[in-house]
Amino acid sequence: AHDKQWRVRLAIIQHMPLLASQMGVGFFEERLAKLSIAWLSDSVSAIRHAATDNLKELTKVFGADWAAVHIIPQVLELCSHSNYLYRITAVAGIAGLAEQVGRERVAGTVLPAVLSAGRDPVPNCRFAAARCLESLGRFLA
Repeated sequence: AHDKQWRVRLAIIQHMPLLASQMGVGFFEERLAKLSIAWLSDSVSAIRHAATDNLKELTKVFGADWAAVHIIPQVLELCSHSNYLYRITAVAGIAGLAEQVGRERVAGTVLPAVLSAGRDPVPNCRFAAARCLESLGRFLA
């Protein structure tokens, strides 16, 4: 509640996919990609949630191959962050990206991270992993 500008960031995040599609992948990678990943570790929950939706939409714009190189490794890295809120955000991001990146990538790259999150010492992380596994199960079945 100390951050009075979070609504501005939220509005920017919501417009990021449109901006990315207009400016192209080169411009986005050069100037905005790191910012989109950084929002996953924002102090405001609404920003982190919007950031996961943003990554899903960016994957729709730039494709699964782009996401496999530029998004998934950073999200997987966040799965082992010391802050449990960021781990929860990463697992939620995985659930959103699954349909966009395809079954092979999900089964080979993403699923092990979610299964590991299911053994997290923090109950909320385990619960987020269970919700993610539920959505992945529907997708992979």
